[in-house]
Amino acid sequence: MGNQAEKERILAQCRECETVYTSKRDPDGSIVPIGRKMGCQCGSTSFIELESELNTSS
Repeated sequence: MGNQAEKERILAQCRECETVYTSKRDPDGSIVPIGRKMGCQCGSTSFIELESELNTSS
């Protein structure tokens, strides 16, 4: 079912204004907000992935 070449859905935060977007991580590691190909509403294209409580719980 899961193709490793598929984009992975994540939560990502803009490094400039801290707006959070549902995003996709490309196989090359780049982060693109879903529905915002040109980046954040503030104009930034730099994002950091947010950790999910689901991913860190035992």
